[in-house]
Amino acid sequence: MVIEFIYDLAQYSWVLKPIERVLKNLGHTIITSKTYGVPQEKSGCECSLALQNVAYHRKGGARPRFFINHGSSASKGWDLKLPIDFFIAQSPYWFKRAQMLKEKHGHTFSILGGNVGYPRMDVLVPYLANKETLQAQIRKAHNLHDGPIVVCFPTYKKAVVKNSSTVGRWTRLFDYRQVLASIDSNKYNVFVAPHIMDTTKQFDAVPRGRIIREHTERRLILFATADAIISDTSGAAYEAAGLDIPVILTEGIHKLAHSAQEDVTLGPVSKLQDLTKTLDQMMQDPTWFSKEREYWKNYIIGPVDGHASDRIARLILDNV
Repeated sequence: MVIEFIYDLAQYSWVLKPIERVLKNLGHTIITSKTYGVPQEKSGCECSLALQNVAYHRKGGARPRFFINHGSSASKGWDLKLPIDFFIAQSPYWFKRAQMLKEKHGHTFSILGGNVGYPRMDVLVPYLANKETLQAQIRKAHNLHDGPIVVCFPTYKKAVVKNSSTVGRWTRLFDYRQVLASIDSNKYNVFVAPHIMDTTKQFDAVPRGRIIREHTERRLILFATADAIISDTSGAAYEAAGLDIPVILTEGIHKLAHSAQEDVTLGPVSKLQDLTKTLDQMMQDPTWFSKEREYWKNYIIGPVDGHASDRIARLILDNV
């Protein structure tokens, strides 16, 4: 079978790569195309899989059309007003949310899965299993002190619009330089991994080697082997919970996108001036918020066992 994979930004390719590997191992052919490129229907594709909602709006795509989330953040608003045939739900939350949107807007697509897991986690799990070896390599490569490795994953910067309902959900209401300045660098080895779309100047002063802009294996390894993750509304916070990595949320609004009543509690919400103190407490007690991380892993990410891509590939093959 020839299957078209459609995506745009490089950082999202790691959602598709593990699925591509499984399908290729089963003897299928994958043709990758960009969201703004030329549709591949005439190339003999028998179905397509996309992971950004602009994909099927901007171009075609062989039917049946499958869709999976490009990210795992449930803190941001999203919709499914797409010309798709199947939505693949990675976990109970995404199944429930897709069902709500389907009923609300009268969509006709089918929802598959419901607890198959998030494919990007299949890439991260092996690194976590070799954490000590990989951390030793990172320390040597960057000449780090013995303190814990902390990685900041800010969501992308979006202009604040007055009276907008999205303020506090999609936006960063502070300069991330304040975050970096609030962490004691004598205690912690700090890295920053900005969003690929971030065009602010907030990270220009980060020492060379401590800012990870490229979306290669290096970024994934640093994420999976971090001692703690600092984030806001980024999907990195949920994925860290999926790997049971301690997460600290920066001050702001942390609720599920569809519910102003449901708080996101996968880690402590710290004021900027208290970040070092919060990190100290987290490092002294690794079980702090461990039950909450387990809850959000199950609810948002789904099973983390290295086989999400196998289950998703099977869903695609069974519905073509």
